[in-house]
Amino acid sequence: MNVEHQVAASAQSDKIDGVFAEYVWVPADNELASRSKGGMVTVFLILCVCCWSVSETWAAFGRATDNIQLFALLVAKLIWLLVGGAAIYDIRTGKIVFAFLCGVSVVGVASALPSVYMISKMIFILLLVECLLKALCLIVLGGGYLMSIALGRAS
Repeated sequence: MNVEHQVAASAQSDKIDGVFAEYVWVPADNELASRSKGGMVTVFLILCVCCWSVSETWAAFGRATDNIQLFALLVAKLIWLLVGGAAIYDIRTGKIVFAFLCGVSVVGVASALPSVYMISKMIFILLLVECLLKALCLIVLGGGYLMSIALGRAS
């Protein structure tokens, strides 16, 4: 059934608003909307941060002394993955929360890097990579938001 036939049929039955409401969200030519290159870079960086967060979990497991600390560690990693997933799926609140968590983490980790360097070089490298990934992700997320403001598309 084509669109013109549905519009004509709905006009006869006074349901024209319902028919048009269905087609408001359909992309042109029935093609799925694709992400821009900037959006793909953002998704890649969010995936990198989430993967790095999960991959460095082994280093934190050795420091957990009881079940409560292990549970807190797993909940923290789950929160990162959930918020990262929301940011990847282009949910605005997810991106804002992810950027906030990245910013807080960068401030916390960057201030501890000099003292960690004196204790362990391996942990220093892990934290440095984490800090750099999160800072880069924060810059990309913030830059994308500022660009949308400049173009007048921010809500």
